[in-house]
Amino acid sequence: MSMFRRLGQLEAAARFRARRRADLRQLVKQSHWDAALTLLRAKHGATLLKHGTAAITSAGEARVWEAVLLLWSAVADATGHEAAANAAISALCKSSQWQLAVACLVDGRISSRDAAFGLAGYGAAIAACGNAAAWSHAVEVLGALHAKRVAPNSLCYSAAIAACGKSYEWQLCLELLQQALHGRPSAAERCRRTLGALQALQVAQQWEQAVALLASSWRNMWNDLLPAVLETCARSAAWRATLQLLGSDRTSEDVLLALRACARSTQWQECLHLYHDTANERMAAEAHTTLLSALTNAQAWRHSLRVFASLGSRQLRADEGVAHVLRALGMARQWNEALKLLQSSQCQSDDWCLSAAVWACQVAGATDVASELLSQRLEQERASRRKRKEVRLLEHLEQTAVRDCPASVINCLEQFATENSWLKVAGGEKAKVLEAAVRPTDRVLEIGAYVGYSALRLSLLGDGRQQVRAIESDPLNAAVAQEVLRLAGVTESVQLRVGRACDWLASGCLDAVDVLILDHRGTVYHEDLAHAEPLLSEGARVLADNVLHPGAPMFLLAVQDRLAI
Repeated sequence: MSMFRRLGQLEAAARFRARRRADLRQLVKQSHWDAALTLLRAKHGATLLKHGTAAITSAGEARVWEAVLLLWSAVADATGHEAAANAAISALCKSSQWQLAVACLVDGRISSRDAAFGLAGYGAAIAACGNAAAWSHAVEVLGALHAKRVAPNSLCYSAAIAACGKSYEWQLCLELLQQALHGRPSAAERCRRTLGALQALQVAQQWEQAVALLASSWRNMWNDLLPAVLETCARSAAWRATLQLLGSDRTSEDVLLALRACARSTQWQECLHLYHDTANERMAAEAHTTLLSALTNAQAWRHSLRVFASLGSRQLRADEGVAHVLRALGMARQWNEALKLLQSSQCQSDDWCLSAAVWACQVAGATDVASELLSQRLEQERASRRKRKEVRLLEHLEQTAVRDCPASVINCLEQFATENSWLKVAGGEKAKVLEAAVRPTDRVLEIGAYVGYSALRLSLLGDGRQQVRAIESDPLNAAVAQEVLRLAGVTESVQLRVGRACDWLASGCLDAVDVLILDHRGTVYHEDLAHAEPLLSEGARVLADNVLHPGAPMFLLAVQDRLAI
């Protein structure tokens, strides 16, 4: 009985301590600093450190760096405060105060005596420097570790190498890698650090030199590294490097990775050569899809259809592979065949396949069929118990907006976005920027129509004489946009196109472009720009959203020397 009573007491004490930590975190989140400090200073020893670390972490999550320093001052002199110090550095980095974090680590400014900062704090600061493109500061923090005669771990080295790679300091990446491999770390550590360098070199596109260096320097670990190196190369479309790495004892898995790299580089001829080397049945199915992707993306649709004819749809992955064939049929203007394949492939519920089928119909001029496919997708979603917010938006507009009144539709849409659900529409200041950049006679192409909000606003410029073409890859979003534009009565001014932007830009169905608007995934903006450049008129303007967050680094690199930003 006494044992159970003792357990009950321990559980009650644990609940009490957890409640006090929760109270402290709540005070921090509500900016009650004096009360939080009073509660914290009443603690001693391990309890002080545990509560202090939790409070510092909460301040970092709230992005209040002043509170981080204030709370740290209450625990800085406690014995064994490494965890709290790491939390303070991480919190400063989360609060975008990486310069202060660096100063604390390099100059010891966080406390009156040397803080026993752990490697986690150094790693967090180095990573924050990399995110801020401050590679020199990342190297400085790494140097501070060496100055204290503390060996950096893989986290610190990888973060420093990545920071240099993001800033195209690829020679320094290799120097840091040599440092990281000095001292004979374990094989696992060598692999992790080497892969960190490879991922950094990916940004600088220095693949051939890096692979040659790695191959000559670390042959004794090459068999362990090869699959991971090939995977990294494949993700970066470094097809020459992958082919260089493949040896005579290649496996089906290795060949598949090389096939992916070639596909991402649109090297479809190399894909055809590699395709026959994937003998493994499971790998062969993946190879079919990868090959079809490469052929279709390179506009080699005749080869794509031949490969499909030799395979039969049963050997394809039920979604992605069929979608590539549907795209190829669209390029061949065989919309009837695309419709048959969609209906027979058990992929009617897959949005990628539906998007490709709608594209095939639209590009061949079967616009009524395409519109019906979109309407069917919309009705399917309306019947769902968990409707997407885009459909809920449409139902709100149908109930509240005045038909054939664009201003009413815009106002109701903005009201829904503000009051009911987060909706990524370019309203407010963004809308003003868009409208200021467009002249009444401009030919506008928007990639990323979403629910049609921006296209609707732009169509009203110049007394309704504006011609806008909008591309949306998601068929449900396109179906909603189609109904929004119909409700507003602007279908004569806005041409809605469904499918991949690269397919439409290569189709020959689009006119010259005076204003190009990019508003979808920033990671592919540079590809959109490359495909659209032949259509851009002299003096054309390019407007791109989200280039800093979530980010479009390759796009910014592509335009920095050629266009006025």
